[in-house]
Amino acid sequence: FSVALNFVFPDEAASVVMLVLKGPLEVIIGGLAGVLFGYILSYLPPKSPHQTSTQFLILVLVGFTCVFGLKRATFSGAGVLAALVMSTVAAQTWQNKVEISGYLQLLWLVGETLLFTLVGAQVQLDLLNFEIVGYGLVCLCVGVLLRCGVAYLSVLFSDLNIKEKLFVCASWTPKATVQAAIGSIALDRVRESDQVDPDSELYGVTVLCIAVLAIIVTSPPGAALISRTLR
Repeated sequence: FSVALNFVFPDEAASVVMLVLKGPLEVIIGGLAGVLFGYILSYLPPKSPHQTSTQFLILVLVGFTCVFGLKRATFSGAGVLAALVMSTVAAQTWQNKVEISGYLQLLWLVGETLLFTLVGAQVQLDLLNFEIVGYGLVCLCVGVLLRCGVAYLSVLFSDLNIKEKLFVCASWTPKATVQAAIGSIALDRVRESDQVDPDSELYGVTVLCIAVLAIIVTSPPGAALISRTLR
């Protein structure tokens, strides 16, 4: 995704080689930064009566620093990866990670509401037409079928029964979170430029609309299928 985004919105001073290498570089930088910060956080803070809440605040603040700091350095993908790796590494030594996870779930309730509200607010219904919706639905159907098919093939010769294999397929359907998180990035990049190209803005809106379609069309059936095959 990062490589494709860099080609669509290239840095004028960057070469083609740099654009290709930026994706792997983001993985390396994000992974190393995450391991480093996670290792540091695993020893912070010293034991105290408020250790759990303090660790939670430090984890969130350092996570925000990674995301926005590396985005400022034009490595936005590395920031997200660093926050993910950092939490994973730190949790290996924390004895109270269940309590911290509870705090994070409460924070996600607020963040999830804001995320979906902001994405919905950016959708321009007047730009939607039969062609965009029709081709979008075709792309979604083909993508979901291929994704579920590959997921089924990956466990075809395993010891799982048919119901468990269907559960694996259902679990690989879009869950809306990723679509909501990255669906508006292309449109944001267009609007951040000095001169907004109307055609590029329309393309960005189209991508966002298809992301919203993916949320509406695939999430409810996927959740129902997961619940059905889980029992």
